[in-house]
Amino acid sequence: MSLHRREPSGSLASLIAIMAVGWAMATVWWNRAYNTGLLLDTDTRGLLIGINERKNPLSWFWTDWPIFNHFYRPFPSLAFEWDNWAHHEFAPGFGATNALIVMLCVGLLAWIGTLLFESPVWGALSAVIFSMWLLPGFSNAPQIIPLVLLLLSITL
Repeated sequence: MSLHRREPSGSLASLIAIMAVGWAMATVWWNRAYNTGLLLDTDTRGLLIGINERKNPLSWFWTDWPIFNHFYRPFPSLAFEWDNWAHHEFAPGFGATNALIVMLCVGLLAWIGTLLFESPVWGALSAVIFSMWLLPGFSNAPQIIPLVLLLLSITL
């Protein structure tokens, strides 16, 4: 009995993987945050107040981040700086930026998974599971479950 994984031919596997990753990215976009409560939690509010007071994006590389809780986080601070500049107090804009960053991470995970497992299908499966994990409370997981089952069925 061979333990070699059965996979569809290279071009079919790649096509299925690309479609799966595209579906995972679309699911992240469809489930992005867009309500006004997105900017009302205490940390986000504090970040925006700190950013608006400082008005110097590069300063986050040598000081505490905007809520001054002794964490050094320049890149998240820069992301908030950009969102504040681009969207000001428009919560759906902040949600769109977050979704785009997550979609980029889903694509990068698919690429890394493909390299690590030497299989586009397993790379896509990694990305699909990651995007499913990010869904709020897994309430929309049924959108992705058929895709996971398809990917598993063609590789086992």
